Parts: sequence; C-alpha cells; structure tokens
Amino acid sequence: MEEGKDVEHSRATASSVMPLPKSPSTQYEENGREEEGFHNTLLELKDLRSQLHHAAEHCERAFSSAQQKKMILEGTKSYICEAVVAIVDHLGTVSSKLEQSLLANAVVKQTEQRIGCLKQVKKFLQRQTLILTQ
Repeated sequence: MEEGKDVEHSRATASSVMPLPKSPSTQYEENGREEEGFHNTLLELKDLRSQLHHAAEHCERAFSSAQQKKMILEGTKSYICEAVVAIVDHLGTVSSKLEQSLLANAVVKQTEQRIGCLKQVKKFLQRQTLILTQ
C-alpha cells in the first residue's frame, strides 16, 4: 500500500516539475485561419518535443540521485504514458489539419478546371453562333 502512495507522490512530483504536454489548441479553427492553425499546431508539436527532452533530463537526474529508484521509475513511466497519449492526439490534429488543407486545395483546383472548361465551351458556342448567323 505504501508503494502505491509513493508512485502517486512520484507522479505528482514529476508533473509539477514537468508539466504534461497540452492538447492541441482549437482557437485557430474557430477563427477560420486554417494555414495559421496548421502552422501553430506544428509549433506546438515542436514544443512537445522539447518538453519530453526536459522531462527525460529531469528523470535521469532524479533517478541517479534518488534513494527510492523504483518510485522515480514508476512516476516516470506514468508521465511518459500520459505524454505519449497527448502526442498521439496532437499528431492526429496535425494530420487532420493537413488533410483539410489538401482537400481545400484540390477543390479549388477542380473548380478552376471546371471554370476553364466552361470558358472553352462558351467560346465554342459563340463561334458556332457566329457561323450560323452568317
């Protein structure tokens, strides 16, 4: 029973020194700035990387100087599990934003192609009308 309390204490200590990675922000989606939102999501992903490096360094120092290495190890494993979940969630958001951006570009290109075709048809019909009226 004591060991469970030690793990919780270690997790609380690790979380206070190393904040868990944040979930991706959605403020840019609400404002409709997709490109800026995608860029912001990539920056947040880079920040998660630096947070994990900081956490690894902290855990290494704590483990080497701790009396209760098992407690530090359990707290670190718990932190890493929660951090990986946050990162996978963040990668899903990045992937979704990228897909939305690519689809938006494809729709624009298809629309431009259709407009080009319609212009060609219009020119053809105008020529045919001219020929028929002469």
